[in-house]
Amino acid sequence: MSGPRPYPPSDHPLPEKEPLQFEAHLTGAPEEVVQLVNNIKEVGEQFLYHWKTFPIILPPPVNATAPSHTSVANADIPYITGGGGGENCCTLARRQHRPNNLRDLFVAPSFDELDAVAVDSSGEPRRLTGKQLESLRERGEFEVPSLNFAGQTHKWRLSGLLQKGCERSRAALLDDLALALRFVLVTARARLTSHFFSLAQAAKSLLSGTVKLLDILVGVPSLQAHNLEAKLREERCRYLVAELVCRTEFEDSLESLCGFVRRQLRRATTEKFEVEREACHPPVPIPYLFLTPKGCELDLRLFSRDIMRRALPVLVTILERETRGWFLHFRERLISELRAQKLPDDEIEREVNQAVMREYLQRVYSSILGNTELQALGEGIPQLLVQQAQSVVLMYRAVENMQCKLRKTKETLRQRMLYTHPILSRIGPWMREKLRKAEERFIEECQW
Repeated sequence: MSGPRPYPPSDHPLPEKEPLQFEAHLTGAPEEVVQLVNNIKEVGEQFLYHWKTFPIILPPPVNATAPSHTSVANADIPYITGGGGGENCCTLARRQHRPNNLRDLFVAPSFDELDAVAVDSSGEPRRLTGKQLESLRERGEFEVPSLNFAGQTHKWRLSGLLQKGCERSRAALLDDLALALRFVLVTARARLTSHFFSLAQAAKSLLSGTVKLLDILVGVPSLQAHNLEAKLREERCRYLVAELVCRTEFEDSLESLCGFVRRQLRRATTEKFEVEREACHPPVPIPYLFLTPKGCELDLRLFSRDIMRRALPVLVTILERETRGWFLHFRERLISELRAQKLPDDEIEREVNQAVMREYLQRVYSSILGNTELQALGEGIPQLLVQQAQSVVLMYRAVENMQCKLRKTKETLRQRMLYTHPILSRIGPWMREKLRKAEERFIEECQW
């Protein structure tokens, strides 16, 4: 037998190196800087390089046809034929090359193992265990572990005619009782007092029809209130400012403003003009500093459109600037500290969000108080902006806390109803009515 044949020398091209070339523009630089940069450039060009060419020779694909010399080499391999005995039992033959099929490379296993898990190692039907029999008695179903996926199970549920289970039978009984009670407590009562298709609604419709017939015959006086919400809002605003007293130094401005309003009202009765456009830019100064009956000063300069128009670009710039450069590091540090305390993930998320918001607001407040452009708008304007922002944050925080408390109250009531009323709690309209009444009581108790 001949030894292994040497492979021919590789004629693939080798990678080629190329030194790096640096360009330094030092026009007008000092002499010592130019000399230092040139020295660094010479050293870099002497030792640094990059690959000019770097050929990558990929191996032949597995599904490519083998070359001819491979077939010849394979022809020299002896193998035993299936012929009879004698000298010619060991012969040389040429092995035929069969091209590979890509589908043969990756054969997906069959995950249909229902038949496999139903029988044991000897092929006999697998007997149910005590745990599976107990599951059948309770729920009418049992589980079998999967063979290919650890921790997963197959579930079989028997027909209700064979075995329904204690839990499913009890649930079906409660559902049937709840359906019967729904006809009595919901449907029958709705036919008496519902806002549609009920005896009460029929009586109201009959009375309304009688009044309309009388209106057709003899006429019935009708009273309607237009723009009721706008009028209520206006009265509320009047109530809030009714007791305010203008400061002494602004009494002349207040008199001028009142005279301007009177002239505009008289003008509106004789001329036709746009009141809103002229009201946006009154020709007289508007006082914004007032005193309450107890002597507390009330500063309303944030209602000045001119001040807010000039302050808005500065505020937008501050809000954008204070979100950069600190958020990621601050957040990661807080998460590491809270995880070291072994806190749950939901509590960590809540604490981190609150701490990030507090830090961001503190940075915004400091920037507003120290901004010279906002200070130039008037004395105390930055403090007013900070106080306004704090009041809005407190308002949203109070609303969020009340909503969270309301959700917890409704969830507690729901769990108590499920425990104390196992049948009535399955009636959707009855449950929603109880939750709605609980929400109304909660709002009434917490309102001020």
